[in-house]
Amino acid sequence: MSHILNRVAQLLVSWGSDPGWRVTGLQQPGYMRNLWFKLAIVLSLFALSSCSSLSTSSQGFRYEPYVNRVQQLKQIHHFQASGALIIKTPTFRQGINFNWQQDDSNYHISLFGPLGLDAVEIQGDQRRVLLRNSQGQTYRASTPEALMQQYMHWHLPVTPAAEWVLGMPADGVSQHRHYDAYGHLQSFQQDGWTITYVQYTVVSSHYDLPTVVILQSPDAWIRVTVSAWKIPTF
Repeated sequence: MSHILNRVAQLLVSWGSDPGWRVTGLQQPGYMRNLWFKLAIVLSLFALSSCSSLSTSSQGFRYEPYVNRVQQLKQIHHFQASGALIIKTPTFRQGINFNWQQDDSNYHISLFGPLGLDAVEIQGDQRRVLLRNSQGQTYRASTPEALMQQYMHWHLPVTPAAEWVLGMPADGVSQHRHYDAYGHLQSFQQDGWTITYVQYTVVSSHYDLPTVVILQSPDAWIRVTVSAWKIPTF
């Protein structure tokens, strides 16, 4: 039930998003965009509440010291994640779907609206990054954050988020860590962002990975919902 509500919310957010960034190609009156967005938020929260009430019993989590969990997570050098983002800034609101493929430091992120409309591709590594839109135009920059901010007027902190989304801080200093009863990281602060883990799931019978993550900075609020994880087994 909850995954159906989450999917409906993804579509509603995309249909009702601010057209400042053309991801869906739909132009709607302001009151309709606000209506779709608010309805999507309500459905998302309902889905979250129904999931969270079942997560500890249905997933069968077991306590594991966090230091052990981090050792497991650092063994993940390749992953695929797909789901939806809700982005809110003082001047911008948008809901989009995503596919994220990470291979060591190389990443390929697709952002798109309902039915794959107006897809944006972001590819990069530690040296360069490029963005390609649905019209075939290509943009380049030294960091994904700078490129996304320039082209889309918001950015996901891609570089550290490759580790945040797995349930651990990126390399460097992090503060104010909190954990749940199973040794999962619940929240921490790093690089000006507060990362909060709302829900986890068991992936490949081995990893406890986040399915709902909130990223918050003074200028942005981003909700990441992962509907599918793929972790290669060797």
